[in-house]
Amino acid sequence: MGIGCAALALLLLPLAVGLLELAFRSGETDGAAMLFGIAGMAIGTLSALFGIGLFRQGRRIGKLLKGEGLIAHWTYQTDKIPDGFVFIGEDGVYHNAVYTEWSSRCFLESVEIVPGETDLLLINYIIQQHNSNVAASGATIKKLRVPIPKGKEADAQRVVDHFR
Repeated sequence: MGIGCAALALLLLPLAVGLLELAFRSGETDGAAMLFGIAGMAIGTLSALFGIGLFRQGRRIGKLLKGEGLIAHWTYQTDKIPDGFVFIGEDGVYHNAVYTEWSSRCFLESVEIVPGETDLLLINYIIQQHNSNVAASGATIKKLRVPIPKGKEADAQRVVDHFR
């Protein structure tokens, strides 16, 4: 929740500046001052809309990290990623600071374990753009490969079983 609140507060600042500028200069006929105030309000409004999205996403991540809807989580290390982590929930996956939420536009296709020197949890999902048909060019297939550390094989199998 802290991430979302901070983002919302920072992004509302330009809106407040624009409103204050308009309030203090409303008696003046200076077109440049008025334009500055309107621009500040426009930037602030757009920032607030973006901030609300960050706030909501921050709350979802916070709930997942607290264990609400959590199926499994683990940390791992690779040559390229020394501090890897994943939290897999019923509503999405939080992997190395990137949150992907399952929705009508981003839906889970399959989850499987790929055996190898280091087993991988392979999460396949599809992102639809502009309500296009999945077979159309507006859909993107994504593959998330998460290394399964020794001792976490049962957690990975629980994820596969849950989404089967």
